Amino acid sequence: MVHSQALLGAALPPVANHHARSGSLPLAPVLRRWGHSFAPLPALHPLSSCRRAQRTIARVSDHEYHAIPFNLEQDYVEAKVEAVQRDSDGHKVILRLVKDYSDGATLAMQVYIGEWEKCMIGQALREQQEAQIGGRPMTYDLFKSCMLSGEQEVSAVCVTDLRNSSYHARLVLTPQNQHDSPMKHAKFIDARPSDAINLALRFRSPIFVKKEIARKMARPLDTFPVPSHTDIEKVCRESLRRYPDPTLTQKLQLAVAVKEERYKDAVILRKAIEKAQIEDRALTLTVAIETALADKRFEEAARLREDFLHVLAENEAAKVQSNGLALGK
Repeated sequence: MVHSQALLGAALPPVANHHARSGSLPLAPVLRRWGHSFAPLPALHPLSSCRRAQRTIARVSDHEYHAIPFNLEQDYVEAKVEAVQRDSDGHKVILRLVKDYSDGATLAMQVYIGEWEKCMIGQALREQQEAQIGGRPMTYDLFKSCMLSGEQEVSAVCVTDLRNSSYHARLVLTPQNQHDSPMKHAKFIDARPSDAINLALRFRSPIFVKKEIARKMARPLDTFPVPSHTDIEKVCRESLRRYPDPTLTQKLQLAVAVKEERYKDAVILRKAIEKAQIEDRALTLTVAIETALADKRFEEAARLREDFLHVLAENEAAKVQSNGLALGK
């Protein structure tokens, strides 16, 4: 991957703001290597919100180059994804600022995102931490595969503006393994921060936040409340209600069979329930979540819930694809 800081400096004008997830190289050597004149990017219009089924994740933008002075080290601050959480206002990602420029406190800022995007960020974080290999590719994994098949990569992710209480982001795309004059071939794409962060995690690319935005929106990390056990149990119960238990009738029949001492019927019903749980990943996770909550293992229940929501999203995507194929026949 090319040096992302250099790309960002060459790509973005001083009005941009950026978040960083992965570690960065020292800025001074990078700036010396790439020189002190950088090419600005004309203002791009952010994508308007629309329904997920109709949403375009990003848009490519053409531009011309005009050299202007640009100081990446002065204008930008690195950040990392600290956590994904939920509060009374919705789902959010916490971005922890890496380089402190305040009174010594560790600062962070929150970006509100959709539930599906939050689940995908959680999945990417778990796969990185646990070296997991995902199942069928979801939207962001598919986007990455398409980019790589075209020998392109996301070299940097930037949050470029804050308008009407909404953040706007941009991707920097470069050819794979292009180390000589990468800006000659760079492309820039407008994106929502939730989509940009998801792609940054999958490409292991840095995210950048403009200091101007960070100074306005960041606050000490310890002021972001950690979800209580009561909150975790509440959101887990809400998520479980979204999934009707397909073995509910069999479980009721099992309880009656045991009460009436029809143990042969009870064995048959229990085996049928166990088979259904093995074949249905979502059902297996509902049982695991219920067990974790009953045992007061709330952090484990929260992690299982993220897996559960991911499976539901996969099932929904498969259903949509199946319906589309059926209509095409």
